[in-house]
Amino acid sequence: MMKSTKFAVAFLALMSPMASGTGFIAHAQTDLERGTEIENFCTNLADKVRESRFQRQKAELEMLRDDIEKRVSYAEEKVSELKEWVRQREEFSNQATQVIVDVYASMRPRGAAERMQEINPNLASAVLLKLKPRAAAAILNEMDKSAAARITQIMAAVAESPTSGANL
Repeated sequence: MMKSTKFAVAFLALMSPMASGTGFIAHAQTDLERGTEIENFCTNLADKVRESRFQRQKAELEMLRDDIEKRVSYAEEKVSELKEWVRQREEFSNQATQVIVDVYASMRPRGAAERMQEINPNLASAVLLKLKPRAAAAILNEMDKSAAARITQIMAAVAESPTSGANL
């Protein structure tokens, strides 16, 4: 019997606001207003979160753009260096026209060596590069050691890649 009494008291306590009618409606309106406040808060917060995410993504994109611009600038610089290297190589190669090559090819190695030691080492190197290897070797063999070494260094530099830093 004791249990049913406690139950009845609890039931009456819960029902008392409902019995009056206005208490229950007031409770429902308060809950509804709280729900609207929460919804407004979440909506306002979502806008701030969206804006924050947008700003972070914008900053990341700007950093990526700057990185790409640096890489493009570096690539353009390298292309310019390569073009200059090709220009220098063509200029060097053009120094030895076929006529000069034919003249030195028809000379005896000793005479060709003596004359090549007296001309610009770049021109001598260009001529030797255009000669047949056997003829170029014979001429270098007749040259004095220091002149042959200097001309050989120039010839080797021409054969190097532009990225190794060789400049003519």
